[in-house]
Amino acid sequence: MTRILYWNIQQFSVNKLHDPSKLDYIRQVLTTHLPHIISIVEVQSGAAIPYRLDGTLLSGGAGTQGALQLLNHVKNWTNNDDWCLVPPLTLGDGRFREGVAVYFDSAHLQFTGPYWWTDNFGGNNPINRAVPSNTAGARRVAYDQPWNTLPNTPVANNNALPVANRGIRQNQLAGQFQYFSRRRDRQKNFIEIFFPTGREGNIADTPPLNRAPFLTTFYEPNTQRNIKLFSVHTSPKTAKKAVENLAQVQEIRKVVPRQVSVIAGDFNVDSFTRFNTYNYLLNNGYRMHLDPRDDNQNIDVARQPYCMTHLLSAPNNLGDPQGATPYMQSDPQGLSPHTETGTQQAQLSPGGNYPSFGYMGSKAGQNFQQITFAASIDNIFTQYGRQINPPQTHNTTIINPVVGSPYLFGQGYQFPHMLINPVPQAGLLRPANPANPANPDPNLIQFHQPQNYGHIRRTSDHLAIIIDV
Repeated sequence: MTRILYWNIQQFSVNKLHDPSKLDYIRQVLTTHLPHIISIVEVQSGAAIPYRLDGTLLSGGAGTQGALQLLNHVKNWTNNDDWCLVPPLTLGDGRFREGVAVYFDSAHLQFTGPYWWTDNFGGNNPINRAVPSNTAGARRVAYDQPWNTLPNTPVANNNALPVANRGIRQNQLAGQFQYFSRRRDRQKNFIEIFFPTGREGNIADTPPLNRAPFLTTFYEPNTQRNIKLFSVHTSPKTAKKAVENLAQVQEIRKVVPRQVSVIAGDFNVDSFTRFNTYNYLLNNGYRMHLDPRDDNQNIDVARQPYCMTHLLSAPNNLGDPQGATPYMQSDPQGLSPHTETGTQQAQLSPGGNYPSFGYMGSKAGQNFQQITFAASIDNIFTQYGRQINPPQTHNTTIINPVVGSPYLFGQGYQFPHMLINPVPQAGLLRPANPANPANPDPNLIQFHQPQNYGHIRRTSDHLAIIIDV
């Protein structure tokens, strides 16, 4: 079994680690349910680099420092020097550029790429860049400092592994950042798949700014399984098309024997109001683990508070209701008014009840002033190849320190397969909105104090998810 923790830490950089309260919150999330793989998206990319130079290393700055320092923290927190970091590659262009930091316990797993790290990309002016394995003329090299964060030991020479990377030293391998369809253009080249995040400015002939998933692959020696992990972070404005494009990726569509395929991400597509977007993955054999459907495959709005992962910020002033509160929402605005069926489901939404209360949701409408409960945007999908069986329980759990994890269940409703090791409650929640709240409300002030909800939301606007595969 391998446990994976996925988390969008908002604009992650070393600054998050310099604040003691944020650092302790990150420690709590990463170590309470100790994983074997940690995937952190939205790592700041540093200084600008030439247009469309995806596949190079993060170019220094606070994001680089944060990713490296977090590796040392994880080693210290777990008393385990076997933790390693897959060097984060640049993903996306312009203001959409970022990286993904994937950490793994090398006592449990071997990193297998799937790409190579090379020093001769680009012809006359060669640079270091990740390239597909077996690329003609590619010269594999180990990473220079500070990215010498992978083992200098070879991948097992095992028949269960892809041939191209058997026996290669792990510190000469890289994650994958680009994907191609089976279709070819007029020059007989395979057509690249984009995960569009819009265009820079109004330049009509500019290619879509592409922030592709970051694919990292691992070998689990104890079980001789291969695990491929797609870490996804789409842009809200074009998330629907980006998620649909995932189903075109051959590495996602094809799951070979003895392989587990995991897609974890901030998809920015609410699973209750825009569920049909995910049909592209579900029809390819993937299982959605924070599933809005009941056993009869119908959307069950009672599940909604248990699947929400997005946190609201503090209101502009503590007398303004348009922000996170510790109260149940007695008159919830409900789901987004633009559902895929074109119907308004606000009267059905249980959002604003336990465990989401008034601190989880999204903002929409003019100037993002309308709070909605369309906040189930992080998720994990899995598919298992032949010759291996899924675990009896995946223990899928949202790590929520506001109310504690796992969630408690009332009125006979239960979300299945939650872990039993609790995360401490930090939130000071109240059951109902007071009839005549003071302005400013002292309870709201207390709720947003740094020792309560304040440090949680200032660390990230997302909650982490863990799963056993």
